[in-house]
Amino acid sequence: MEFMSDVLGSGTASRPSLFELFAQEKMASLFKPALVYALSIYAQRYPRYLLRLVNRQDEAFALLMLMVERHYLRKFGSSFSENIYGLKRASTDSARTGRKLGGRDVTKSLVLLVVVPYLKAKLDLLYERHGGGGAAVAFLFSNRGRTPSDNADLAATPPLATRLRTWIREAFLASYPYLHAAYHLLPLGYSLAYLLGRTRYYSPWLHLMGLEIQRMTHEDYADQQNLALGGFASGDGPLGRDGTPLQRVRHLLAWLTELPLNLLNVILPTSVLFFRFLEWWYASDLYKASKYLPIPPAPAPLKPHPEGFQIPDDPLVCPVCRESRTNPAVLPSSGYACCYPCLHKYVELNRRCPVTWIPAQTDQVAHLYSST
Repeated sequence: MEFMSDVLGSGTASRPSLFELFAQEKMASLFKPALVYALSIYAQRYPRYLLRLVNRQDEAFALLMLMVERHYLRKFGSSFSENIYGLKRASTDSARTGRKLGGRDVTKSLVLLVVVPYLKAKLDLLYERHGGGGAAVAFLFSNRGRTPSDNADLAATPPLATRLRTWIREAFLASYPYLHAAYHLLPLGYSLAYLLGRTRYYSPWLHLMGLEIQRMTHEDYADQQNLALGGFASGDGPLGRDGTPLQRVRHLLAWLTELPLNLLNVILPTSVLFFRFLEWWYASDLYKASKYLPIPPAPAPLKPHPEGFQIPDDPLVCPVCRESRTNPAVLPSSGYACCYPCLHKYVELNRRCPVTWIPAQTDQVAHLYSST
């Protein structure tokens, strides 16, 4: 990544390359599908507890990411996906250079990281429900679209509230494809400008907030490790603080509550690596070889019935006609080979094997391949 950043002429070691920014953005976009998939799988096993959560998956994911992103922005100065890639957010205001994100920066970042994607997902769903979707592409390249005047041919004039709702719906369907295109094209333009070194902002949202993305320094990594461990790295853990025993217990409980969030940037990549290893293991020949059991020995042959046809000494002789076997056939239920005409006729008349007297049907008679 650093080599590619130098090739692109970043000019500073703190400026991340476009590939790093794309990677963290791609990872952030994969959180929701992965979580929804896992939630839907477990909801099939525990529908009583998780079905409502699946039905409100957008809200559940937004609340979860609001908690996670708020923690990482306040404590480490970066979003969760940015922190995984060793990136941080810094103010472009020269008077605030080197300082941590303020409360307003955290709030604005949360709005653009959580609230805006949530509203965008709801607008997409609303557009699909009211007749958008595939027609949006054709609408962008045509002059035809639905307008409020399309309802002029109604026999009776609808009430004002109905006409207002219809007008809002049609206006939304007409304008949303352009808003959707601008939502994706504007960041693309900023990415190209960032790639060419024309701007320090990777996206228009960062430009609005006055923040830029930088690489974490060695000091940032040391501070993050100390913060993630609750001060143990510097000898200032929750149990080492001054105060009454009750205050120490409160500090310990708060530290234990934050510890999973602090280590989430380590737990998630490790879990992904572990699941990738399991995927490789289950698809490998080693797992298939360990899964297969040894082939059991062949079962003992069935004994002939005392009143049935006796087995001749020569294995090439048919037990029914006592002549050399021709066009061999067998009943899978007994395993004794006979001539096909002899065996088929006997089973058709007696509904059983001629040797063992095991019940059989004519459709069970199977031909055998013989090289002689």
